[in-house]
Amino acid sequence: FFSVHPPKSFTYFCCRFMKRKVAFITGASAGIGEACSRILAENNYNLVLCGRREERLNTLKIELEEQYKVECRVL
Repeated sequence: FFSVHPPKSFTYFCCRFMKRKVAFITGASAGIGEACSRILAENNYNLVLCGRREERLNTLKIELEEQYKVECRVL
């Protein structure tokens, strides 16, 4: 995927983001996925949020980052 070395920005992102455990949550915009996101954020996991409703994912991202001081990415 990278010819020789990953770009510096990618390396910086991975090093900073991976200092904590990371969880990939599907269906995070509502229901069980949203509930799991909240529980994992409360337990200091960085999150990758995936779901159909991007607006709700972005709202959840902001809320979790402010409340639990974790990093979230929305796909």
